[in-house]
Amino acid sequence: AKYGSPITIAGGMYSWSAQVDGIAMVMPVSITHTASAMTVTVTRPAFATYSNPGDWEVKIVEQHLGCRSHMDARAWSCHGLAHQTCTSAADGFDVATPDSVTVEFTLRLRLDSGGHYVVCMRDSPQGVFAALPGTVEVARPQGMGARGPFRGQRFTAMAGHAAAI
Repeated sequence: AKYGSPITIAGGMYSWSAQVDGIAMVMPVSITHTASAMTVTVTRPAFATYSNPGDWEVKIVEQHLGCRSHMDARAWSCHGLAHQTCTSAADGFDVATPDSVTVEFTLRLRLDSGGHYVVCMRDSPQGVFAALPGTVEVARPQGMGARGPFRGQRFTAMAGHAAAI
């Protein structure tokens, strides 16, 4: 491409929508620790691909870990079952149309499980998981800071140097 020429980026093939405790949500999906169920519907444009929606796999993972990581079964489960992905009717996985699936996630969020999550899917068992556009934002309870070894840190100073606190 020539310098200054426009760059074309293709849109995503799959999209998703969510209901939290029966209420339709808009992107980004924001939930609290009091939520108990989230229904995710993954769709594709008609005839966009020829994969069987019954073979699709869906999971929710922490955004900073990416889709190569496993779903945290302590925080999210498929229809109440602790699995690393949701893959079949036994997991609460419903092939709603030839171009969509609906997955029922049970939320068992811990106090430290706040943060940003992404919905990942692959359209065949041999495929690679990819993040779908949009995020799920889980609000931390009041008084809970960021996770990590320095989560309560309010100031810092270097040894051997003066610092005003």
